[in-house]
Amino acid sequence: MADDIELAVQTLQESVGEWTREHAVRLIDAVALYAQEAPPPSSPDARAQWRSLRDTARELVNLDVPASPARGKQRARSASPARRSASPARRSASPARPARTRSENPAASAPAAAAAPPDLHTIARRRFAKITAAITNACITSHELSALIIDGVPPGKHEVLENVAFVRLYRGYTLPHAPGPVWGRFGHPEEYPSIAEMCKESMQIVSRDIHTRIVDRRRMLLRDPTGSSWLLDLVHKIETILYQRDYDAQIQGAGGAARGRKIIDDEFRDWAAVHVAGLDVNDAAAGGRQQALDKFAAIRKDQVRTSTRIFLLYTSLGPGVLLDPGWRLDSCYHRATKSFLALVKIAKAEPAGQYTLERVYAYTLATLLSLARHVGGPVVEKYVRWFVEQCPSDRAPRA
Repeated sequence: MADDIELAVQTLQESVGEWTREHAVRLIDAVALYAQEAPPPSSPDARAQWRSLRDTARELVNLDVPASPARGKQRARSASPARRSASPARRSASPARPARTRSENPAASAPAAAAAPPDLHTIARRRFAKITAAITNACITSHELSALIIDGVPPGKHEVLENVAFVRLYRGYTLPHAPGPVWGRFGHPEEYPSIAEMCKESMQIVSRDIHTRIVDRRRMLLRDPTGSSWLLDLVHKIETILYQRDYDAQIQGAGGAARGRKIIDDEFRDWAAVHVAGLDVNDAAAGGRQQALDKFAAIRKDQVRTSTRIFLLYTSLGPGVLLDPGWRLDSCYHRATKSFLALVKIAKAEPAGQYTLERVYAYTLATLLSLARHVGGPVVEKYVRWFVEQCPSDRAPRA
């Protein structure tokens, strides 16, 4: 039920200008049902959260939600007796209207209302059926992959591009018979020393305390190293996933909120040192400090959304997310379709017919390591291998 609530909230958040009764009712139903079914947890904090959810559900079911986008700007009216009551003087000012018979009522002969559009689960289920039907036993060849990386993902509607990327994940990838002639189009390792240094530093950061490595990884993500676009995307994806994993762990439990604020404060200081010349971040009254904080908050909001999404994709779908250029940091959140999260949820929970992501895991990882070595050298290959061991996806084979 918590997943249903998440998808319902996503529907509202991503449907700007499309606030409809169907969206609101679905959220209300999900929260209300959860509040009715969930037993109060044992811990005091969890019990308080449960009570808050229960009270929210009770408030929501009393809202009078606008029925169409045209009325979306009207304020929701409370169903309380106080709001429903009206002044006697105003009521007496207009004569009572005679009741209409059924034949006189235009609404009685109006056609039935159009069926509500399918929800995100239904849309995702239909998409998953299309994806399953398009999968074949033939792996994506190294020539196909290199053309996809160098020439770019062909343009198209977001839903089509996402579906095709899922198909590639399930088909898997195969190594070239002779890596040199195929991978040679991507450049050579000696051209990108700054990437190799970044990989080395990342493997050293892991030995530091969790707060320090979170802040240090964010500093690394502020850098602008030289490298091929695929190689830069690969390293940025990995660093973003490692950052999100540690950040999620750090803010859990007692004192998590305070630890999160300390991380954000340190990240702001690092960001301001690069992007706001002459700002004294220690002076709360410094001119321009609030404007800088607002700008940083907006940037970080997008960063958190993106890092949360790429972490989910990698853990749910495996190393193909790192290899395939269709899964980019700049598109996995901002340009995703509304049913995308529901589709990922289905792919995580069940096979696509006879096909599974575990079936092609070894082939896909081997191709990723081969291309990483050819483009970035042995240091990058070691870095990628170290990463999948440090942060295995749910598709990795279990010992």
